[in-house]
Amino acid sequence: MKQDYKQAAEWYRKAAEQGHAGAQSALGELYQAGQGVPFDEAEAARWYRKAADQGDLGGQYNLAVQYELGRGVTENQVEAAKLFRLAAEQGEPLAQYDLGQRYERGLGVSPDLAEAFKWLSLAADKGIQDAVKTRDALKRTLSSDQLGDAKRRIETFVPKKTSPPAK
Repeated sequence: MKQDYKQAAEWYRKAAEQGHAGAQSALGELYQAGQGVPFDEAEAARWYRKAADQGDLGGQYNLAVQYELGRGVTENQVEAAKLFRLAAEQGEPLAQYDLGQRYERGLGVSPDLAEAFKWLSLAADKGIQDAVKTRDALKRTLSSDQLGDAKRRIETFVPKKTSPPAK
């Protein structure tokens, strides 16, 4: 069956304009890819924001990447980190990996190696191979106190259902 992105965009737009977060995120993806609609990173970011504001994991993650790379929005590492955190807290493994790297490097957040290890471990446990490598390298640099702290944080982590950003 042939995919009709233009038709998909029309249906997603109808649902998105009525406030459906999943449709808003999907429409953002179509704008980002230029499928069925003109390629427009700013329009993609606008739809991702609407979805993210409703706690949509895909909208949060995709908008975080937009802020991280400055695509369709002004690059903002602090905003990217906030959005990666919202998606990571819902259990999104790629967001957990990205957030772990940010805590390791202090990118958009204050450096915190125990927090970095926590997020990298959670992503690694979900099969993100780059997270396994990064976590294992980080582990060799942690003190026993830092490692113990990180393991306690991992043990107490419980994914949230949705996490709309604070206004």
